[in-house]
Amino acid sequence: MAVDNRYLGMGKKFTMIHIFGTLAFMGTIVIVLFYFFLRPFDKKTNNPDVLQLSSIEIESAKKNEAFIRQGAILFKVQCASCHGFRAEGIGLAPSLIEANARYGHDINKMIAIISNGSELRGMPAWKKMMQPKDILCVATYLTTLKP
Repeated sequence: MAVDNRYLGMGKKFTMIHIFGTLAFMGTIVIVLFYFFLRPFDKKTNNPDVLQLSSIEIESAKKNEAFIRQGAILFKVQCASCHGFRAEGIGLAPSLIEANARYGHDINKMIAIISNGSELRGMPAWKKMMQPKDILCVATYLTTLKP
């Protein structure tokens, strides 16, 4: 027995909305399944040794004013939307000034966090989106921040 849509006062609109809603729901399910089932196979994102930076490069970057300026620019473009323009932290993104002081201005830790991200806090792994030199610039800038 067919249901008469005119009885509901919606005519053919009810059918189109129903079809569109069903397709949108099914599409969402497909995207979620794709994300959760294919994502665990990407093991490269958990490798902290992806950046091949020598200790000489890191030490020279700490003293290079151009690296610090470039890091400040990159921070404002890439990181400020979550961490704030002054790195004071916004929402879930922590204050990098406080974190920097807590971890003793350790540039290697900064490089690892920027590169690999933090799934717990929703920070992306930037190693796929930024060059190693750019990550080094941002880390160098962050180590200069004082509370």
